[in-house]
Amino acid sequence: MKIFQLEDIETDARYCFVDPALPCGPDISQGLPATPELERLGLAVLDLPLDETHGGLELPDYVSNTVNMLVLRRRCAEAIATQFAIGDHERLAARLINEKQRVHAEDYEICNPLGSFDCVDQKRSDMQPGPWVNPYGKWYLSRALLPADRDLFRVDHVGGYFFTERLVAFVRARGFTNFAFKPVLLC
Repeated sequence: MKIFQLEDIETDARYCFVDPALPCGPDISQGLPATPELERLGLAVLDLPLDETHGGLELPDYVSNTVNMLVLRRRCAEAIATQFAIGDHERLAARLINEKQRVHAEDYEICNPLGSFDCVDQKRSDMQPGPWVNPYGKWYLSRALLPADRDLFRVDHVGGYFFTERLVAFVRARGFTNFAFKPVLLC
């Protein structure tokens, strides 16, 4: 089985880009539940500001961002969540807004797979203090430690989202836009 990492920033420049600072952002980026904080704040929908200096205004199925969030069109998130194993997760309603606070699109959500898996082969990988993998060095995931029951997951010590090859094939076959994947080294 092949595993791919979703490219979160290096995507198609014609599509919009968001750069949100959300009250629950750190929870989402770490795979922790955000719903309790949203309920406490009385937020039913998260506003994601468009970065109008980076990226275009075309609406993609995956919206690039710098804060490690899986921002998807609702139909894309629904297709993935109902047809693939993504484990415990939250789907948080979101809308894209411009700098004048006008709604640009309302059919988005943040898919938040909860938790992460410890499957980095730290002995073979270039690690930084923390420990985090060196994103500019070589790093490997251990085949033996990969979750056998997940098509979409997070990995300890590495930012981003990991997709199985069958989920990548589905995304490509359905023509979902702005997804860019890079293969992950396995050992």
